[in-house]
Amino acid sequence: MRHRYTDQNLSPAAMLLPVKIWSGGREGEWAVTGKLDTAADMTAIPRDLPGPEGVPRFATRRIRQTGRVESTYLVEVELDGQVYSIEAVGHGATYALIGRDILNELKLIADGPAEVFELVHRAR
Repeated sequence: MRHRYTDQNLSPAAMLLPVKIWSGGREGEWAVTGKLDTAADMTAIPRDLPGPEGVPRFATRRIRQTGRVESTYLVEVELDGQVYSIEAVGHGATYALIGRDILNELKLIADGPAEVFELVHRAR
């Protein structure tokens, strides 16, 4: 599916798209903005999403870039109608970072001058 870059006060503009995140059942689904991050090893979700009734913590991991230890969560992430079951790390932003654990499962075509990008999902 084709998307426009979104600036949202980012310079340069970034590849942002709506994503849905849930764990265990879609009744606890969250809609957040996803920022494609080809440098991220794994997807990161806002740590404020999992509340007492929300996503249970799965494990902890030390993040190489920051040295911090963060909780991880088993979640489903939906991009353009395609669902990915992953272990995601929590982070302090209000958006999800879509990392290579998902990006390596699809084809990303970025046209920077036109500020559009396309995600082509593999048939599953």
